[in-house]
Amino acid sequence: MTDPKQLTPEEKQKANKGCLTILVVAAVILGIWYFTKSEDKKEESTTQYVQPESSSSTSTAPSTQSPSSSSTSSIADKDPYEVIHIAFEGFPDKEEVQPMLEAVMKRYGMTVTNDNIIKVGNMLVTLRQDSKVGVTEMEILKHIYQKGSSSITLPEQAGVSSVLLEQSK
Repeated sequence: MTDPKQLTPEEKQKANKGCLTILVVAAVILGIWYFTKSEDKKEESTTQYVQPESSSSTSTAPSTQSPSSSSTSSIADKDPYEVIHIAFEGFPDKEEVQPMLEAVMKRYGMTVTNDNIIKVGNMLVTLRQDSKVGVTEMEILKHIYQKGSSSITLPEQAGVSSVLLEQSK
């Protein structure tokens, strides 16, 4: 059996950058998939679970909602910035997040709705969780806000911003 080849520091750095690039590409693909799937589910849920207003809480008929839709509705009932405040590292206040997040969403052609705010927040949380050096959601959001390009999609820009911040730390 032969001994494994020892890598030089330059080769190690190149390998690490390659792995990081693969991670970001995977995160971007996951983000794009998440956005497209959630739009499909949104359309499906509006056609399958619409109930007439005449049904009330006193009805004894079993609910047609799935368990996931009932938990989603409890989140959907909350202010999305309250959810972001809890989910983001450092517990940023609504006044800190809202102007930046809404400006970014508008730049990328997204309608500012509670669902879309939560989706973007989830994407940022995922990128923070994948960070090896502790890049936070707010750092990624600020980078997108300050240096983002609308010539690519928001998930792609978030991935690019995440990688750039990861390499600069």
